[in-house]
Amino acid sequence: MAKEHLRTPHSLRLMSHARWLTAIGCFVAVVSVPAATPPAEKLLPDDTLLFATAPDFNSLREALKKTSTVQLWNDEAMRPVREKFMARFREELLVPLERDLGAKPEDYAKFAQGQVTFAVTANGWQGEAGGRPGLVLLVDAGDKKDELTKALAGFRQKWTAGGRNLRVEKVRDFEFLVLNLSSNDMPATLRRLLPGASTVQELGKPGEEAGPEPAKAEFIIGQAGSLFIAANQLKPIERIVSPLSGGTTPVVADLAQFQSCQPAFFRDAKAFAWANAKALMDVLTKLSERREQAAAEAPDPLATIRPEKILKATGLAGLRNVALAFQDAPEGPVIQLHLGLPEAERTGLLTVFSGEGKEAAPPPFVPADALKFSRWRLDGQKSWQSLTNGLAEMFPTFMNVLADTISAADAEGKLRDEKFDFRRQFIENLGDDVIYYQKPPRAGEAAARAPFVSLIAVKNTDDMMAVLKIIFAPVPGDKGAEEREFLGRKIYTVTTMSGPQLDPSVPATSKIVLSASGGYVLLSTDEAAAEEYLRSAETPVKALRETPGLPEAVAKVTDPGTRAVGFENQLELARLRFAAAQRFVTATNEVSSGLTPV
Repeated sequence: MAKEHLRTPHSLRLMSHARWLTAIGCFVAVVSVPAATPPAEKLLPDDTLLFATAPDFNSLREALKKTSTVQLWNDEAMRPVREKFMARFREELLVPLERDLGAKPEDYAKFAQGQVTFAVTANGWQGEAGGRPGLVLLVDAGDKKDELTKALAGFRQKWTAGGRNLRVEKVRDFEFLVLNLSSNDMPATLRRLLPGASTVQELGKPGEEAGPEPAKAEFIIGQAGSLFIAANQLKPIERIVSPLSGGTTPVVADLAQFQSCQPAFFRDAKAFAWANAKALMDVLTKLSERREQAAAEAPDPLATIRPEKILKATGLAGLRNVALAFQDAPEGPVIQLHLGLPEAERTGLLTVFSGEGKEAAPPPFVPADALKFSRWRLDGQKSWQSLTNGLAEMFPTFMNVLADTISAADAEGKLRDEKFDFRRQFIENLGDDVIYYQKPPRAGEAAARAPFVSLIAVKNTDDMMAVLKIIFAPVPGDKGAEEREFLGRKIYTVTTMSGPQLDPSVPATSKIVLSASGGYVLLSTDEAAAEEYLRSAETPVKALRETPGLPEAVAKVTDPGTRAVGFENQLELARLRFAAAQRFVTATNEVSSGLTPV
């Protein structure tokens, strides 16, 4: 028979005490673990107009290191350029800034261990005079929060030691330093960087005392947990620290405009930006109305240009939100743009981009050595109509100017052909395909002179060529025009003067080359590139579309509704940038060696 273990009252009391000690220990352990700083969308108030954030700045740094531009900059071959640039950067900015602030800027860069966020909040501002939005910077120091506390204490000591005043404000038990700054209080280095921030002195009329001192702006800095906060007003800070101390202030994450794109669009993003387009539109409209009212008293020609009219004409007036995300994929960085605009409210130029997509991959005649390529499957006549309607809405006199221009073109064309009709031969002749590609520059030529080819699909190439010859006819000072035949097709070339050039590698003249083949009219700056395209109809070229990996890359960025595709050969473009940087170093050294010490 199994023995039964009896518990004495004394042993029961010991077990009871043990349970309490265990519970207290668990509570202390939970409290002692620092709570993670909430993401930007759960910190920023719901009146945020726009913000940009890197949820983990260290992760963003690593992702940026993989980009071709940063890899080129960090390459050993770029060391002379990098050292020369950084030496001037330190000499002209960092060293003076360190002297003015009494601290090294790079000492503060280490505190970006978690999120880094910049935001603009409405803060009660609706475009009225005298009001201003809130500007906020958030930097999560992570496990360096104690170092951040010491750095802020050191900054406070140096600021007051320099004779500058500040006051301390408490926001939910967090201390913030409020610096009252005029343009004269701003460090000289920063005044040089900011337009209009020069030293000023208010003077009265002759015989009178100087006027009152200009109003000072507030600059507020402080720390809440591991989060460094800087702002231009206290009110946004009050709303931001509320979630950090258990408050329930409404935040961006509560907004339907944010929720509509957040789950998928921002997932795994190394950095992203979001704007409350509807709120921004409301503020923009009120600003325009106020400027228009002011123009009634003091006429201002620019007041007739209403930004909201421009947005309405382009079809962006109905935007709910705008978002941009930077993601790091195995194939390379991916940047996505999201426009929150209901299909029923898409008007203006946006109607051109909606609807059924068409084949947008590189055609077989685009050569494999193309540095850049783009293809837009736009309905030409629909695009023309949307563009002219939009411009007419923005500028009421535009249609009159357009009518006069078409009449002048008709008159010029009828001098050559009495049946010439600009509207029929140009507008009604437009097709649904626009192609552009750029080829490498010739040896010894600057990258800016890289030849390009633009192709526009049309219904009748002869009619369109007749119009283009009028548009690109030589003007006084040009070297004239030449028309010749190549493989049974006409090539029309206008040689124009390029004007004064600082770069000796840039020719003093440039060319405009026109031709037509395969249902496209061609516009180029290089006769050889134009001939290559014309020759491809009979002798196929090694095509860009056959480049290994390109079809798979195109498939990743297209879907059944795609209207446009673009491509860049970043490796070859990096070579060109490197060559340009080498020329910069050589030219700088030659100039430096030619200077005579004073």
